[in-house]
Amino acid sequence: AIDSVLTITMSEAVLKVNTSVTIYANGLPFETVNSNSDLMVYSGNTIKIGHVKQFPNNAHISVKLPVKFARDSSFNLVQLGIDTIDWNFNTQRDHPRLQFISPDSGAQLVKNDEKPYMLYDTRLHKLSNGGVTIYENSVVKEFIPVTSSRIKVSGKVVEILNTLFDYDKLVCIVIDSCLADTFGNKILPLAYGRWVFNTKTLPVIESLVPNNQAALVDPSTTLTINFDRYMRIDSNKLIKIYSNGVLYKSIAMNSPEIYSNGTVLSITIQNGLPGHSRIGIELPKNALKDNFNTYFAGSDTSSWTFTTSGRSSLTKSQAVAIQVFPNPVEKVLIINSGIPIETLFFVDVLGKVYEMQLTLLSDNTYELQTEHLNSGIYSLIVNGLVIEQRILKQ
Repeated sequence: AIDSVLTITMSEAVLKVNTSVTIYANGLPFETVNSNSDLMVYSGNTIKIGHVKQFPNNAHISVKLPVKFARDSSFNLVQLGIDTIDWNFNTQRDHPRLQFISPDSGAQLVKNDEKPYMLYDTRLHKLSNGGVTIYENSVVKEFIPVTSSRIKVSGKVVEILNTLFDYDKLVCIVIDSCLADTFGNKILPLAYGRWVFNTKTLPVIESLVPNNQAALVDPSTTLTINFDRYMRIDSNKLIKIYSNGVLYKSIAMNSPEIYSNGTVLSITIQNGLPGHSRIGIELPKNALKDNFNTYFAGSDTSSWTFTTSGRSSLTKSQAVAIQVFPNPVEKVLIINSGIPIETLFFVDVLGKVYEMQLTLLSDNTYELQTEHLNSGIYSLIVNGLVIEQRILKQ
């Protein structure tokens, strides 16, 4: 015990002499007790040695007495002292001490499949109750009971297995007193906020060329993707290019048509894109990764869509001949044209492009529904040609 009184038992009654006793803790001087103090009491054949300070927990205590630390009634002095090698012991443990955690608290860019673990100063075993709580951005992600196989105890090491963290999250791990040492002393709880770290972020696209929802794009344009970090190709998966909702071309990531230069990925399409078309680009998942082996999550055509221009069959006089009514329009618009209409798009004042579905009523007379459009002014793109006339949607 940390408040134990040291006791020496002699073969016969002894009397006090002027001396001192030195106590060491973990090899360092801890306290010196003089025989003239009331801490050191001679009584019959015993000498009791108290100490002002309590012994530390989990400490190695040793005691040293000099030669002639007592005498008998005939003034015969004890001729042998007591060295620390002869009198030493360990104090009781208060609780197992946590010595190391991984990942470190405050760590950044931690892998989402990281295996957290703790190192204690003594062997541990599981108790029957309690467990580990994991938070992400202050919200409980999961509670793992200590009895689960996902908490592995191997001597002094405690591992948390099979936890997949979300990307770009602040993770906090909390542990209650669910483990104990061989003496039954429980670990202290690891409170909220003491073990926190940030998981790494997913690569994201910063910009596209042409922009999403761009109009009148040159069909020979090189497609460009700008990422927020250095990326490298790690797959032969396919980039898929759609024209008017139909697959136009698939390009393998290891194709010479694709060039990666750090943060920029370029796609040069042989023979270009179809003209007068609505193009959608689908980027594959897990085909590009950064320097931390974090994969790009991919994107579908809704994230990168644009319309191409082309050589229009319309002449200036034909363009003028296109008529629309009613204008303003509320639900249904009628278009009369001197030529067949292959593609028709509305473009609002913010540049957003809407592909319109036409119903042929008669030769070069078409009907289209406008109920789904918001109120406002729209430009017309017919067969890739921007028509000067504007449509007012009510």
